[in-house]
Amino acid sequence: MSTTYPATAPPVLRKEDPLALYWNEKVSSLATIEQFHFSEEEKERHRIYSLALMKLVWNYWNGNRKGMIGEYFWREKQQWRPFKGLYRCHAVANDNDAEPPVRDYLGHNIAALAVDGDGDIIDFEFNHNIVFSSSVEHAESRLIRRIFSLTLLDDGWNLATKPNPTAPATFLDNVTLYTSLEPCAQCAGIMTLAGVKEVVYLQKDFGTYCISNILYNLTTFKQQDPNLPPPKPIAAPRPIPACDFELPHYQKLNEGYAAFFASVQEKPFWKDGTASDKAQSVVSFLCTDNAYEIYADAVSKFNNLALSYKNFVPPPIGENPPKPLSNKEALEGARAFLATAIGKARRGTPHRL
Repeated sequence: MSTTYPATAPPVLRKEDPLALYWNEKVSSLATIEQFHFSEEEKERHRIYSLALMKLVWNYWNGNRKGMIGEYFWREKQQWRPFKGLYRCHAVANDNDAEPPVRDYLGHNIAALAVDGDGDIIDFEFNHNIVFSSSVEHAESRLIRRIFSLTLLDDGWNLATKPNPTAPATFLDNVTLYTSLEPCAQCAGIMTLAGVKEVVYLQKDFGTYCISNILYNLTTFKQQDPNLPPPKPIAAPRPIPACDFELPHYQKLNEGYAAFFASVQEKPFWKDGTASDKAQSVVSFLCTDNAYEIYADAVSKFNNLALSYKNFVPPPIGENPPKPLSNKEALEGARAFLATAIGKARRGTPHRL
């Protein structure tokens, strides 16, 4: 037998519980968080990791969501010119190839990377729903599981405190996750359980219904009664849209997807006579020439990035704080990481060599 609650009685045990505070408020108040005001030095630091992520996506670019052969009305620039109807699987394909290299589907152009408390990149992951015939193999959730598989190794990652050899897991409260697309309910939930500090996203996903904001507001418990025991020490990561630190590609991607969403009904993504070709999916948009060129611009920006605050080091936080890299060291580390991730690694496999 199900239980229903009247609108005036939220299902909580503490009157100060955030759910009680929001119960009679408008949805907009729960789904909105205030813009975080970063210093110019902090903005530059976030842009380093964001552009690094975009370069990673571009170098593993796959526009072949429907296969290598067909008519892609939104991907004309990604064709092999000598081979009409054949399309690039990733950005490094050569138009002058005598024969197009055989490529399989590589996964969606959605990825995430994690940065530890020092400013070192831990690892990366991509969305691999199709590869693994699963709807839950999202980049962020795959990456969190991968980090947890490393927490009991004495490998030098500053995940939070030194891993406890008797503990089943390590709280990731010094980890920042950078993701190319706003997290869904699954990924936001996994990051909450993992205790991830913050999640930075480079494009809005309107299909997630602001779930990251909602979880953050509902789990940011503000204790108002000193006589009550402290709340459970778990909170959703603070969601940070890339516009908060002035990454121009955030707006470009959002505007590009809005245009795709409005036009794909008349101009299908791929011509094969099925309704799915007209689906207004952000995954399809992330195969288009527009998205490809936005990411290519980010690669150029990263490759030529000149720092204005190269000696900036974030202030230490906590009792046993990490020793953060300077912005210059963070950029050098990101470039070294990408050299390995692009030169030696593969998608969907253990790849931090």
